[in-house]
Amino acid sequence: MKKITVLLACLLVFGNASIVMAEPANQGQQNKMTANFNKIFAEVISPYVTEVVKKENGDQATWTLDKMQKLTINNNFSVKPPKRIYEVKMTVKVTDPTKTQPHIDTILLKVDPQADPKNAVELIEYTHSEK
Repeated sequence: MKKITVLLACLLVFGNASIVMAEPANQGQQNKMTANFNKIFAEVISPYVTEVVKKENGDQATWTLDKMQKLTINNNFSVKPPKRIYEVKMTVKVTDPTKTQPHIDTILLKVDPQADPKNAVELIEYTHSEK
């Protein structure tokens, strides 16, 4: 009788494990990406950078981020509410269909997240470094 009880208990414990199997939901639709702060920040200011690149290199110019050289956060606690302004220095690879090779330009921007969205990003300096 003990053998039958132990056998039934084993069947209940180990038998249910193979019947109920959990599967992750929609594994094919899950797409995780890892990104650092610089890439996320560049993605946020991307429309402004596109506007600046087209203004400097023509409407046909396209760009990709080469490198975020410097990201400075300036806090001003002397005003109420405190103000935070970012200064971003980045290099972009500019491709212009009228030129044979892409070139690297340097852009210095001032970003004020508390300002009106139209005035949130201001161009400080644009340096052409064509090679």
